[in-house]
Amino acid sequence: MLFKLNLTEKGKSFLLFLAILFALTLNVNASHTKHIGSRNSLLDSGIIADTENEMFVPGISLVKTATVSVNCSQIRFSFEVVNQSTNGEILENVLVTDPSLGGIIVGPSSGDDNNNTFLDPGETWIYGAVYNLTQIDIDNGQFINQANVTADVQGQPGVTVNDLSDDNSVLEDDHTITDLTSCQSGISLIKTGIAIAGIDQGPGCNLIIYQFQVANEGAQILENVVLNDPLLGGDLPGPNSGDNNNNSLLDINETWIYSGVYIIVPNDLNNGQVINQATVTADVQGQPGTTVQDLSDDNSTVEDDATIIDLSFCQPNIAVIKTGVASEGVEQGPGCNLIFYQFDVTNEGEIPLENIVLNDPLLGGDIPGPFSGDENNDSVLDPNEIWIYSGVYAITQQDLNNGQVVNQATVIADVQGQPGDTVQDLSDDNSVLEDDPTLIDLTFCQSDIAVVKTGIAIEAVDAGLGCNFIIYQFHVTNQGAQILENVVLNDPLLGGDLPGPDSGDDNNNTFLDPDETWIYSVIYPITPDDLNNGQVINQATATANVHGLPGSTVDDLSDDDSILEDDPTIIDLGACENPGPGIGLIKEGELADIDGDGCIESIRYTFTVTNLGDVDLDEVDLEDPLFGGNIPGPESESINENGILQVGEIWTYVAIYAITQADIDATVVINQATVSAEPVGLDEQVVDSSDDDSNFQDQPTRTEVPDDACTDGGAGIGLIKEGELADIDGDGCIESIRYTFTVTNLGDVDLDEVDLEDPLFGGNIPGPESESINENGILQVGEIWTYVALYAITQADIDATVVINQATVSAEPVGSDEQVVDSSDDDSNFQDQPTRTEVPDDACTDGGAGIGLIKEGELADIDGDGCIESIRYTFTVTNLGDVDLDEVDLEDPLFGGDIPGPESESINENGILQVGEIWTYVALYAITQADIDATVVINQATVSAEPVGLDEQVVDSSDDDSNFQDQPTRTEVPDDSCPGDGGETPLFGIAILKIGSSLDINLDGCDDSIRYDFTVINTGSINLEDVEINDELLGGQINGLVLSEESEDNILQPGEEWQYTAIYNLTQEDIDGVFVNNQASVTANLIGSNNIVFDFSDNDNYQEDDPTETNVSGFCADGGSDFEIFNGITPNGDGFNDYFQIVGIENYPNNNLKIFNRWGVLVYQADNYGQGNNLFRGISEGRSTMTQDRELPSGTYFYSLTFSAENPGKDSYNGYLYINRD
Repeated sequence: MLFKLNLTEKGKSFLLFLAILFALTLNVNASHTKHIGSRNSLLDSGIIADTENEMFVPGISLVKTATVSVNCSQIRFSFEVVNQSTNGEILENVLVTDPSLGGIIVGPSSGDDNNNTFLDPGETWIYGAVYNLTQIDIDNGQFINQANVTADVQGQPGVTVNDLSDDNSVLEDDHTITDLTSCQSGISLIKTGIAIAGIDQGPGCNLIIYQFQVANEGAQILENVVLNDPLLGGDLPGPNSGDNNNNSLLDINETWIYSGVYIIVPNDLNNGQVINQATVTADVQGQPGTTVQDLSDDNSTVEDDATIIDLSFCQPNIAVIKTGVASEGVEQGPGCNLIFYQFDVTNEGEIPLENIVLNDPLLGGDIPGPFSGDENNDSVLDPNEIWIYSGVYAITQQDLNNGQVVNQATVIADVQGQPGDTVQDLSDDNSVLEDDPTLIDLTFCQSDIAVVKTGIAIEAVDAGLGCNFIIYQFHVTNQGAQILENVVLNDPLLGGDLPGPDSGDDNNNTFLDPDETWIYSVIYPITPDDLNNGQVINQATATANVHGLPGSTVDDLSDDDSILEDDPTIIDLGACENPGPGIGLIKEGELADIDGDGCIESIRYTFTVTNLGDVDLDEVDLEDPLFGGNIPGPESESINENGILQVGEIWTYVAIYAITQADIDATVVINQATVSAEPVGLDEQVVDSSDDDSNFQDQPTRTEVPDDACTDGGAGIGLIKEGELADIDGDGCIESIRYTFTVTNLGDVDLDEVDLEDPLFGGNIPGPESESINENGILQVGEIWTYVALYAITQADIDATVVINQATVSAEPVGSDEQVVDSSDDDSNFQDQPTRTEVPDDACTDGGAGIGLIKEGELADIDGDGCIESIRYTFTVTNLGDVDLDEVDLEDPLFGGDIPGPESESINENGILQVGEIWTYVALYAITQADIDATVVINQATVSAEPVGLDEQVVDSSDDDSNFQDQPTRTEVPDDSCPGDGGETPLFGIAILKIGSSLDINLDGCDDSIRYDFTVINTGSINLEDVEINDELLGGQINGLVLSEESEDNILQPGEEWQYTAIYNLTQEDIDGVFVNNQASVTANLIGSNNIVFDFSDNDNYQEDDPTETNVSGFCADGGSDFEIFNGITPNGDGFNDYFQIVGIENYPNNNLKIFNRWGVLVYQADNYGQGNNLFRGISEGRSTMTQDRELPSGTYFYSLTFSAENPGKDSYNGYLYINRD
């Protein structure tokens, strides 16, 4: 028993002295290496307390490994001796001994780096020794032994350390075991054969050609090889081949081939097979008296099974298959009058048959024929020939009553040339190998009726779910082949016989025709007893007379969902008294032809999730193992698109499943999904397993798969997630996991709307990093997209030793709103195993990359009218890691994508999110009527960034108050709020169009540039200022505002449009890619405030945000350069050449531009030309003789452009400029 002592410093020192003395008494030697440090062991056990005094712990280790020589004559041993001392102790007089090698091992051969004969701390000495193997060692199959090392601790007389060797570890003492099984002798024999008609002829029944493979399986040369087969007369000559050097020795790994011919005898044919084995023996060269042998196997060197040659096909044999179909009449469709039988009689042997007699008692005895199949008209049934017979049987009333006709035929024949030998067979319904009777099903000819009764509790007629009434519906179906009349539907719960039907009697003849379904419906008022019972249970009965068969009746007791069962209908009323939370899931499958080629290849599953309780639900999660886990969605929410499954609300999810060959073989796909959710504000779950048609049952969904379905042409996607340990800050300590996500289009249709979600990162993973075919946002057939994300290892991960999780990807076939889904696997697109990444125990929790995002919502009254109409969201992005980040991207689906910014950077305004730095973004959201109805707005943003200098991203989904959680932000919306979408014009808003057109800059007849025209409109009712367009393709901010009356005041008023232009010079890479595809953004401030509105460009619609795509496949890449000065302007406001354009000037901001008229008078001067709206538009801004802000007349002018810092090639440029106002 151990005790933890509270000691004074003097007591600690004394106890430490005793511990040291105790260790020295034991000579400190046997366990220093295996139990690293005696002081630490004492500390860990609680025997001594830690003190400021240090105690030395000398130690040594020995690892012994072995290698066997190629000729198995020797073992070469290697010994590694390491000084394991923990306090710098030097070891001397090192001695390695091994009793199997004669005692002391001389050395070391290497490792004593300073040649001082001392084993310094951390130093590793290498020794070597050779052991000559004996035959006894080889016969034993292994050599086992162990060495020992001892050494003195320098400066500490009498203190020694030692260690017994281990085979691979400094922490263990296992013997070194050297495997010698590969040095042992061995031989093997495989015997195979084939029955043939004759030499150089095909399969037959005269001869068997045998082949023998004799192989040397050991490490010794074999001689005097003898192959014996009693079936072939004893010892066999040979070999035919394999003795490559013709030395009559079976060398190591050599295989000899022998062959023999056996004449098949009648007794073999009677037995139907030939069975036997051969034996091979050989002497081991150089080892007199040592032999090896093996009994033959038919296919393996490690077994001894007899070789069996099947001769059953050589025996005379006959088979008959009898099939039939019930028909209305000759050359008519299916019916119940006649059965047309067909008989296929086959010679299954190798001998012709004659005098064939086919007999069927059902058809009156012997059947005439055949009517086809006797190809040579010789009345002989030749081998493999098939004769076809037929017969017609008239169905009787007794057959109809039985519901089937069952019988068998018999065929008999004589064996040609073998008088007295006959063969015969009893017919089977589908196989030449079986004798099952032929059964013709006539149940469909019988009279039958079925009734299905369903119901739903409602508040009132034409109202929603409730507890006042039950609407019952009855489906009465004629399941037989006879017309039914006098149909009576009786339900005691509803007062007896029910009037009707309401619908279904399509020809209004009052007859329930075959396959016709009549529908009845009745309302039942719920009683207090029903509510007390919590349910209503009962059944109805349907009866009818068979038309034309007086006295013949049919009846059925109702079922709740099947025509084949008789279960009572149960209406659950448990939700009518304090129902609490409840949820229901219905999963329906529908066959689909996604690629429209006329062949079914998919199943479209629709999942309907309903809130059956009396409290709102969130955290809704739909899981389906058929899709590997989570189903993203929903596609639609029936009340409000707010992420809250309100009371009575229905959410719909859709997913496409690609049919497999296994599904076609099984003829059906059966499975079940599960939905879970939590009452809003609680952590308690409600759960339901899916049913195929009811929220109150849990039957799996069965979808029948036709046998002509296809396995190609559908939509499919696969996701592989791989984890790799990473040292991001390069300090030598693992602190991160680099996850690579590989998304592959496995189907036969292109996909878009690709969404990658991973709960380890809180949700969406931005990307992709790369697209293997085209960077066009379309995951084409066979294309692979790659995403990368960095995860910072936590202490919990280190404690667990592993990080296990799984991601999900979803996408939609282009042009469709239906999704395909896959859960990730660690190495396969066709499995769904979570990714396991082992975490070493010496991993670090600092030094990695990390980012956090908090999103907070605050109600706002922007126009100051006393009514809340907006939510001001503040996004706080923090660098939580130990490396700087750039490429920061903030995405929020509530705003349609990227959030511009940041508003502020807490350390440096340098675009680098430094360690510990905080960036702040702000965005305004206009409350909608749907938000007011829902009483809350719930959503989540995502931030991603890259460690500076790396292309790998870190990701975080927002939380409402913590950088270390990922809960959506909930902003309560008061019911007296004013909807921002309540009128024709919203309170605030901005929109941008971006249109690309071709341009031939150098006028060589080949378009070489794209002219982009941007139109910005104020879509709200509040003035906007500080309008800024940014376009990454064009280098950032766009300065080409076309001056007009509207833009002169720099205020973008409601409904006002501003025009911008910019030119992009194409590269060869653009042309090779066929399309230039990108998007701009616009931001502005509400006038007099810091509240930002923004929008992403669309190519033709202010209400959308689609990128602008320009086909440049026929363009040239020689139209412009990185820097080019144009020498003409036409400042007429048409958007073309309205200002002095200098391509690339924005890249050299430290510049000065001066413009002179032809008399040398300065008419314009500007520093930082080309930055923002700092552009010359033909307006005088000189301070000499010209009046400022005056339009300059048409004519020739001169410019001087100088650079004070970085320049495009020269310090200054001079030239002429022509203004044309005509």
